[in-house]
Amino acid sequence: MLERVSPKAVYLFGIDPDLDRLEEFLQRLAGLTKRALRSSQGQVDVSTLAAATAQRESTVRAGLAWLEARGHVTVHTADGDGDVVYLAPGSQTVQGDLSQKAARLSALLEETAAYRSYFARAEPEQLDAPFRWRL
Repeated sequence: MLERVSPKAVYLFGIDPDLDRLEEFLQRLAGLTKRALRSSQGQVDVSTLAAATAQRESTVRAGLAWLEARGHVTVHTADGDGDVVYLAPGSQTVQGDLSQKAARLSALLEETAAYRSYFARAEPEQLDAPFRWRL
């Protein structure tokens, strides 16, 4: 796209959504799942949840697994690992040991936080590895 429009300048910016900590992320995700249960019969796209939480889809999936294990919600996928998930009210009963799910989710959130930190302080030239900016 940059080659096509040939901009004179490119500005990189980012806003820290402050959702890289476990409690804040889970609170936001739980609110989004409640909204999906009320407004769309529990159908929601993982990509939509990822955008609304400023996280990767893998982090959202891990968060949904944690909420499900806590008994807050039941998660069904239409085609295994597809984008669309169907949510239903949970049993309100904790199912199994949450420590592994919490550890995985925390690790994913920490990885995102580390990337955001790097992105905030890196020089633009350091950020072009996956792309090759030609301005």
